[in-house]
Amino acid sequence: MPTATATHPSEEQREQGSMQSPVSTRIAYNNHYTEQSMNHPAVNFLIPSPAQGANEQVIVQSKEGVNIEQSLRNVRDMASTWYKNSTRQLYAVLGQCYELYYLIETADSSKRDKYRDAVKSAYTALDGAQGARSLLGRIISVVFNFADLDRRQRSRYGSVIKAAFNTEPKPLNAEAFVGWLERTGGIVAALDKRDSKKGDKVEQSEINEVVRAMPAKAQLSIPNKGNKFVVLLAQPVDNNTVKVLYQFEDDAIGDSLATKAYNAQQKLAKEAEKADTAASEADKLAAENNTEEEA
Repeated sequence: MPTATATHPSEEQREQGSMQSPVSTRIAYNNHYTEQSMNHPAVNFLIPSPAQGANEQVIVQSKEGVNIEQSLRNVRDMASTWYKNSTRQLYAVLGQCYELYYLIETADSSKRDKYRDAVKSAYTALDGAQGARSLLGRIISVVFNFADLDRRQRSRYGSVIKAAFNTEPKPLNAEAFVGWLERTGGIVAALDKRDSKKGDKVEQSEINEVVRAMPAKAQLSIPNKGNKFVVLLAQPVDNNTVKVLYQFEDDAIGDSLATKAYNAQQKLAKEAEKADTAASEADKLAAENNTEEEA
């Protein structure tokens, strides 16, 4: 007797329907499933389309037994459909998180502080269970506030958004973020690419040495403890004057800001190098054109 398929039971099977009671649960099946929840990217439930026929089954059985090969193909197709749909929806949600983060971080200083306070207020309402300390971590915690989603997974989502924000040029909105993520190869590829850049990590002592050699903006007479760095919080008075409000001498704060200054200087150096290269190529092309005209 031939084995039944997932979508077309044999005539003999239909005739013997009263004689046969398959043990497996029949599940309506096709390539159109929707996610019931997004609590966790790997733990989702699929709702079969209501348009499916009652005779369709995933685990294929006949009186001769279970058709393992066909059943595995059917379940694999279900998993493939779920994965594509859930991944697309996850990217869309992360894109909206990215756009919100981008709008906050690129706003002018007065609005940015208010936006950050609003995010902090929304996060505080969660009782701080996730332990997020950064703006991006709080956004992710509020959006993905699900019991089945652990802190490590939320951290991965935040990391991929931060990776996109640190690229040049930055994605400008949710759609551009999704495009960047797809071109990069997905979350895992984006994080692997980010981690690979950390291979040539510069030691903090080297960073501090480079920062100390930077041209001084000003020199002030302020009592200090003689630590590695003294960080001054200043408020602009006008375009040429600032008013020092507070003085930090904590090494962690100094090292953190020294690293930011170092990264900013490296970025400017790379941009200057690109500009010099472009100018050099333009001069070279102009010289070649002049030579051709003279010939």
